[in-house]
Amino acid sequence: MIELKDFKKVLVLVPHPDDELLGCGGLLLKFKSLGTKVHLVLFTKGESLKSTYDKKSLMEIRVKEFRKSISKLGISSYEIFDFPDGQLEKYEKDIKRIITKLIDSYNPDTVILPFIFDPHKDHSVIGKVGFEIYKSNPHINFLMYLVHTFFRANFLVDISDVVEDLKEKRETTIDDLKNILDQSEIGVAIGVLRKENVIDVQENRIILKNDNYIEKDSLLK
Repeated sequence: MIELKDFKKVLVLVPHPDDELLGCGGLLLKFKSLGTKVHLVLFTKGESLKSTYDKKSLMEIRVKEFRKSISKLGISSYEIFDFPDGQLEKYEKDIKRIITKLIDSYNPDTVILPFIFDPHKDHSVIGKVGFEIYKSNPHINFLMYLVHTFFRANFLVDISDVVEDLKEKRETTIDDLKNILDQSEIGVAIGVLRKENVIDVQENRIILKNDNYIEKDSLLK
């Protein structure tokens, strides 16, 4: 069974500022406590978020808050690209080239990226590209997190011991983003296990809507 302590060098891919918290913030805090090496890559500056700020000001604020967020998560190694928010589909080849180069240079044992079937195009593009790269690098763990949808996970990460600490790290001065963060339920998943999807918690499994379930012994420790 794979354990979190087996992950020594992790590459994290996020489409927008805040996805590092909503998608895998709890996991990143677990890595911080384990001393795991993490390199994080942000692909857009999140300028498409509905806001009263002009686009330039919004980008500056979101990048500033992103840097503050990852610092609190214990991440000092990161890169920020400037692809247009909401348009990553147009740059699929460039993104594939960047991720391939990152894997070759950073040599991670694990890549964490968005779910390939996330309904948000920016997320699914990175997930799709990552999956294509995975087929040529099966020795690397590729873990997908969710933000805009739910799926039957093949394992979960228990972040119950860091949930309160994670909530304290969700800060923003942007009202619309604040509403999103405030409404997000942080559960035991690698990212966000939304409360409304959980029907029952049994001895050996978590029962979800649409006849889905998650075996409790699939949780990574």
